[in-house]
Amino acid sequence: MIKIKRRRQPVIYLDIRETDPRRNLALEEHLFRTVGQTDDCFLLWQNRSSVIVGRHQNTLAETNGAFLREHGIPAVRRLSGGGAVYHDLGNLNFTFITARERMEAMRFELFCTPVVETLRELGVDAQLSGRNDLSVDGRKFSGNSQYTSGGRLLHHGTILFAADLETMTAALTPPYEKLQSKGTPSVRGRVVNLSEALGGRVSLEEFRRLLANRALRGRACSRFSLTADDWAAVDKLAREKYGSWEWNYGDSPPCSFSVKAYWNGCGTVEARVLLREGRIETVKFYGDFFGEESPAALEDALCGQKPEPAALEHVWNSIPVTRYLHGVRREDFVRLFDGARESA
Repeated sequence: MIKIKRRRQPVIYLDIRETDPRRNLALEEHLFRTVGQTDDCFLLWQNRSSVIVGRHQNTLAETNGAFLREHGIPAVRRLSGGGAVYHDLGNLNFTFITARERMEAMRFELFCTPVVETLRELGVDAQLSGRNDLSVDGRKFSGNSQYTSGGRLLHHGTILFAADLETMTAALTPPYEKLQSKGTPSVRGRVVNLSEALGGRVSLEEFRRLLANRALRGRACSRFSLTADDWAAVDKLAREKYGSWEWNYGDSPPCSFSVKAYWNGCGTVEARVLLREGRIETVKFYGDFFGEESPAALEDALCGQKPEPAALEHVWNSIPVTRYLHGVRREDFVRLFDGARESA
């Protein structure tokens, strides 16, 4: 681990207690583009259950959409690259904002040092592993990513402390083994909660305090309070960007997949799909099903739609689907894209 020379520039420290992922990512961006343009900042924050997707990833390829919908878990795209991560209230996030010329971009170890030092003081030998991860005994507990713009650098990282790993696995595992995508796939390795590594000796709140003390050691803290205007700008950004389908799904790179299902009374149906900007660009149906007419009209009706139950419900209500897929039931058709998928 590289030791960093302690810098004496004052730093704004915000211990954020908001837990809405859209609002927190909006707040992070707002700070980066306002006070963060001149001042160094350090933030600690948490999100309630959510999947945070990397800037260059295909959200549909990285998540189990059916599971997210069933459990009310939002997928939200962040500014920085890297892989998709799961957040909940057992996860702690940290953010540094600083001048790019003072901290070389993509030197992840420079910003991970406070986490490593905090854990070593607690008797846990944490290590930087891979490009941007922190691990204990070969098991990952932290992923990190960065965003740069206008001479400023934003570094943020996750810390699995007491996260629901079962939910994390289900939320981040798409319902198919392979998906051919031009986006960046996440690397899913073995993970560990720090509560386990620490043997339950330290609570998340206590670790939060210790990490803040370590990160701010040798730094003067500047006084800063968010104004009503700041919060109004954050809420606008959360609503119009981080809460929008266009940002979270529509901004995804193209991908293609096939889905196959057997429906009683209908037969085997396979749909081969190309998605662009999160919507169906082309789809072709194959299988041993019967129909009064070629499924070409159904394929045309699906183009431009999102591969989600609500969109398929709209198609079902718009055209006589059973004319093309004889015997199919509405409840099966609208869940078509929740089935097991393979690369097309």
